[in-house]
Amino acid sequence: MARASAVLVALGLASAPALGGVQVIDFTTEDDGVTALVNGQEVGDLTGGVYEEFGNLFNLTHISGGAGLSIFDTSFTGPNIGGGDPDLIVGLGNILIIQENNNGLGTQTVDDIFDTANDDAGGGVYRFDFFTAVEMLEVTLVDVNGGNDIDVTLIDSQGLTRVYSVPAMWTNDISVSGPLGYGVLDLTSLAPQSSEGGNFTNVSQDLGFNSLDVVAVEFQFFGSGGIDNLTFIPTPGVATVLGLGLLASRRRR
Repeated sequence: MARASAVLVALGLASAPALGGVQVIDFTTEDDGVTALVNGQEVGDLTGGVYEEFGNLFNLTHISGGAGLSIFDTSFTGPNIGGGDPDLIVGLGNILIIQENNNGLGTQTVDDIFDTANDDAGGGVYRFDFFTAVEMLEVTLVDVNGGNDIDVTLIDSQGLTRVYSVPAMWTNDISVSGPLGYGVLDLTSLAPQSSEGGNFTNVSQDLGFNSLDVVAVEFQFFGSGGIDNLTFIPTPGVATVLGLGLLASRRRR
């Protein structure tokens, strides 16, 4: 099976997806595998027509909500200990959040670095547009509690979708209920999934959706929260291969 034999690459330690293998976006470094992403750093911004940080892999676009996208360090001994987000101190290292824009929290004294990393309670939307087709495997969702529902939408090259609706109380609020404060969403499964909070996801998809031909993933947050370990396998040319197979089948008939 391709997934079992694939080489696991932890990104920011990863190479470009054209090289194949499982890719894990863990927001530790940029896509060069060297340049560190730091707490409060704004990511996904467009500079000179080029998307920074992960521009060799995908376009990461902030669509709505907050002041933009930023890095939050969830380390137990990190810079956010004692801050306003105790429910995000989950020990995963860096995660991606929608940056709060109220009460001066959208301020950047240093360019591209928010003074105080904090996820926006109002939620918002952002999108990954891949440069080659991928199969999405999983993503870690952080702080899905209270009113913090999340919709994760996979979009194939024909515009067909698979939508995972992740309900509030899918994970715990660790400042109230204890660990872990996060859960792993399997993006290959159509079955309802639960995490430590006990509630179950709902999944729907368009007829004909091709899970091996995903070209974009959109996250809609209805409250605060974050993501980590976005995991996928590049499948370049899969749509062409499948199309040729279908054509050959029709000819045989």
